Amino acid sequence: MSFDRANTDKLAIFLKEARRTEIDVQPPHINYSQADFSVKDGAILYALSAVKNVGESAMAHIAQERAKNGPFRDLMDFAERLDLKLIGKRSLENLARAGAFDGLCASRAQALSAAELLIRTSATLAEEKNSDQAALFALDDAPALAKPKLPVVEDWTPQMRLDEERAAVGFYFSGHPLDDYEKELQRLNVVPFIEAGVQAKSGRAAIQMAGVIRTVRMRRSKSGNPFAWVELSDPTGEYEITVFSETLNASRDLLEPGATVLAGVTVEDNDGDIRFTCNHISSLNAAASAAVSKLRVSVSSSDVLEGLKRRLAAVKPASARERGEVVVVMRLPESGREVDISLPGAAACTPAMRGALKSLDGVTDVELV
Repeated sequence: MSFDRANTDKLAIFLKEARRTEIDVQPPHINYSQADFSVKDGAILYALSAVKNVGESAMAHIAQERAKNGPFRDLMDFAERLDLKLIGKRSLENLARAGAFDGLCASRAQALSAAELLIRTSATLAEEKNSDQAALFALDDAPALAKPKLPVVEDWTPQMRLDEERAAVGFYFSGHPLDDYEKELQRLNVVPFIEAGVQAKSGRAAIQMAGVIRTVRMRRSKSGNPFAWVELSDPTGEYEITVFSETLNASRDLLEPGATVLAGVTVEDNDGDIRFTCNHISSLNAAASAAVSKLRVSVSSSDVLEGLKRRLAAVKPASARERGEVVVVMRLPESGREVDISLPGAAACTPAMRGALKSLDGVTDVELV
């Protein structure tokens, strides 16, 4: 992993193998990780320098400061103790996306939004330390309220958190977008990638697979017909399907990086080379929502309703099949009875929306019914 820390494709393979063999791999973190990959208490600590667009020397400087003066207490302590101009805004943002500041502030969204403020704070403190008046304005003597306040921002949905993490690390580290679809994948008889290869060894088979589109490479055959190689990711691995012209023309609008799709494929083992040929492709959300007409959201108090409203409004149903009503279930404190409140309008009744709502503080359960 140290040798290939700039190659995220190989790191993704190594991480998968480590987890298969039950080796613990901890995510990158300012207070635990070194610049390079390291081992502590039997676990691999992910390298800070393996996060995209960060410098190795800058990450080594962070580790040295931590070793000398102890762990960073919060983001402002981090800014006070380091010259963040040497690290840079882009590096700070990617560290935030990767979760390297988890526990030092309210959320990754807040850490990302605070990058510019942290750099300004660090620069101001550096100027004061170098001025003749440093003793009069020493930070240790300043009242706590004088410190800049971090921006207040809404936390990301689980899907957004994973997307941002993947942008910074190069692959999904702490989870996968399809984790929210577990029940629906079972209902749709979806075969995970790791099992598809096993089935292929028994002969050519027609199966259903699901995944998040990573890349789409358009090509033309010798006869001039268009086709595409589509790289997909599911919780068990990454694989490529071939989409020929007829299927491609019928589903071109679905083939966008980041889209979650359901693919009917023919899988076959060609002398050890597992090949996937796509017969049809559709939106996974649409397929998962086919028998769903309602989101039933249980909440612990009315305080969560405003956040619930924002989350529901943020994602519009992509089709009529995804549209459904939202029912809020609330227990009345006076009587202890539960009441169902039907919200006006329609919302996206999808597994992704279920995951987004379940992450809100005050939401105790979300059902697709």
